[in-house]
Amino acid sequence: MQAVARGLRVIFIDTEGFSAERFKQIAGPGAEEMATKIMIFEPMSLEQQAIAIREASKIAGRDLGLIVLDSATSLLPCALRGR
Repeated sequence: MQAVARGLRVIFIDTEGFSAERFKQIAGPGAEEMATKIMIFEPMSLEQQAIAIREASKIAGRDLGLIVLDSATSLLPCALRGR
């Protein structure tokens, strides 16, 4: 939230399920305005996760304050079951 409060964009790669309701609770009254500065990727496979990471690196620029990867290993069991 601090990066967004400083006017920077944030990329959030979330493999565990992003909760808009929880975001609103944490962000408080400025949640809608803050949300305009946050880009969310929700990959469902390791391949999609890799794509999201590559895309995030392409988007990165001077006004990008933070890239969050939550969680890098949560999709691994699904990939291993598919083998």
